[in-house]
Amino acid sequence: MSENRPDGQPGANPGANNENASDDGQYGPPSPQPGYPGVPDPTDSTAYPSYGQQDSYPGGGQQTPAYSQQQAYPGYGEQPAYPAYGQAGYPVPRPNPGQAMGIAGLVTSFFFSVLGLVLSIVGLTQSRKAGMGNTPAVIGIVVGSLGTIFGVLMFIFIVLAATASRY
Repeated sequence: MSENRPDGQPGANPGANNENASDDGQYGPPSPQPGYPGVPDPTDSTAYPSYGQQDSYPGGGQQTPAYSQQQAYPGYGEQPAYPAYGQAGYPVPRPNPGQAMGIAGLVTSFFFSVLGLVLSIVGLTQSRKAGMGNTPAVIGIVVGSLGTIFGVLMFIFIVLAATASRY
């Protein structure tokens, strides 16, 4: 038995005479046995191509790419291409001039429907002049219109109820 290796370690054969045990498997895989399919012959120097060499497939003349020429998976490990110093960078999106006004009109239309309706209309008009859409302004117009209609109907109902109670 090897001095520093207990039984059961790779390379130790518990059923064999341990005085003649070899160190196979202690520092690497056990040496392959000739005759097994898929196990390369250790004496064959062409079993493993060296780095950068190209080997052909057994069935055809197609070349396998060398390790330095292998393509990575699409999108994996690729760095974004940044423009060089002094070149034009990524395009900056154009600001929407009516966006803030449309959002303000939407929020205001919940509390003061007429003011919210006006702010939303102004915001949508500014956005359309710039050739852009403005969804918050459109929603503000709808909410402001419904709030204004509801407010006018409530005012008419209160006035009718007040005049009817006098008589």
